[in-house]
Amino acid sequence: MICRLFLLISFLLATSIANSQPMVGYWLSPQPDISNGNPYKSIEETSEILIDGINSSPTRIVKHFNELGYITSSVTYNSAGGTTNETIWEYQEGKYLIKKHERSFANFRGWTEEEVRIEWDSENNLPKRIEVYKNGELW
Repeated sequence: MICRLFLLISFLLATSIANSQPMVGYWLSPQPDISNGNPYKSIEETSEILIDGINSSPTRIVKHFNELGYITSSVTYNSAGGTTNETIWEYQEGKYLIKKHERSFANFRGWTEEEVRIEWDSENNLPKRIEVYKNGELW
């Protein structure tokens, strides 16, 4: 009798775990679907770091996406509304990244620019050449 009860409990436990696998996979996936509709055209994020005894200044980031859901631009604004970082992504056929251009401002250094260019192999769709430019010079 105890053996049958143990078998029944084991069977019920195993089936409940097996039936929950799609939900576990959904929550553990790297980027679960946010909505069933079209991808977002833009997202605005606001963040702030809170440290005891120090006045914090919030930053605002505005991101834009193409029709396939890939990011095309990101602009970061400081608390006064000035731009502190701009990043632009360009794609081939809408999904293969060919250029990423980032312009950022840092105190005591001023504006710095970084550009990454990627050439793709048309036969196997793998990158064949990557060039990085910092402030206009090949790095």
